[in-house]
Amino acid sequence: MLFLLNDAVISTATVNLAKDGMGAQVAGLSIDAVVRLGREMFAANPTLHRVRPDKAQRLAALIHLKAPDVNAAWFSAPRPGCAPAEVKTKFASLAVDVMADLYRRQRDGELDADAVERAIWRRVAA
Repeated sequence: MLFLLNDAVISTATVNLAKDGMGAQVAGLSIDAVVRLGREMFAANPTLHRVRPDKAQRLAALIHLKAPDVNAAWFSAPRPGCAPAEVKTKFASLAVDVMADLYRRQRDGELDADAVERAIWRRVAA
């Protein structure tokens, strides 16, 4: 499955959340706990989705697991090392054709943060 995390389209198809005996822990998480985790991750590193794609991929898979209609998430930290409560979030359910277009544009090197901001995140209510 494709998931838009900030301005990066990532595939969650290869993520195994039950790996290493973590299945029970993942099952017990609420969507609120997953969002808190995401805020903590982005507070520590606002460019997580770029520099740690493995962690971003797992976060995207967790979000989708706990909120199946969601296939896009935005985490905005004002600075590295900020408090997790300062990280703003937005979530969306994008149509398959929109996601496919974003993926194609990313693959072709035509997708940038400004384009995603204008096309997706400005339209999603805060």
